Amino acid sequence: MNIVVCLKQVLDPALVEFDIATSELRAPRWRLDQLDCVALEQALRCRSAAGAAVTVITVGPARTEEILRHGLTSGADRAIRVGGDAVEDADAWVTAGILAAAVRRLEPDLVLCGARSSDSGGECLGAYLAAALDAAFIGRVVWLEPRGAAIAAHSREESGWREELHAALPVVAAVETALNEPRYVPMLSRVYREGARRSIETWDVGELDVEAEALVPGWWRWTSRSPSRERRWESR
Repeated sequence: MNIVVCLKQVLDPALVEFDIATSELRAPRWRLDQLDCVALEQALRCRSAAGAAVTVITVGPARTEEILRHGLTSGADRAIRVGGDAVEDADAWVTAGILAAAVRRLEPDLVLCGARSSDSGGECLGAYLAAALDAAFIGRVVWLEPRGAAIAAHSREESGWREELHAALPVVAAVETALNEPRYVPMLSRVYREGARRSIETWDVGELDVEAEALVPGWWRWTSRSPSRERRWESR
């Protein structure tokens, strides 16, 4: 099994200082989003159970390599950062389009991500990514188990209910905190030391087969209408 884990770097809310005079953040501190830690832990558990290969990937500037390094020292086999001009201020739609182009190269059976990020909380990246990859999507996952060429999962519903779902691979799964407890890897452990020695690959957006429409940011797309070439805003 080939597993890809999508990671996101977010501001640490406990260490953010805001300068009222300049309306800017002072010495912001960054960390890996908590739900992405859960996704990474689940990938590592699936690897132990099914002999999978785990790749961590992120879209962002050079500073995001810190979270990829965390993935490697936790036990991931490979780390990829997708950078370039298009990643600056990319929203969930653009990020999903870029990720889809990169993930498609990796040909994964299972793609894991957090159900939502702690900064925006949009809860839409996983669904966007699944649509772009033409893969099955399971959201709000609180239990997951590989079963041959399929995935069995429990999705959290309202009022504490769970829905049991089964989907043939490939699958994109967006996970919740209740799925597991991320492991702590000591710095002196063999896994940590091996991960610290591994290199991080850098892919440029311009080298990927990203559709032009996928790079148009925002919930509104600027479209043209023929033959008069009138333009209008179309809501997604």
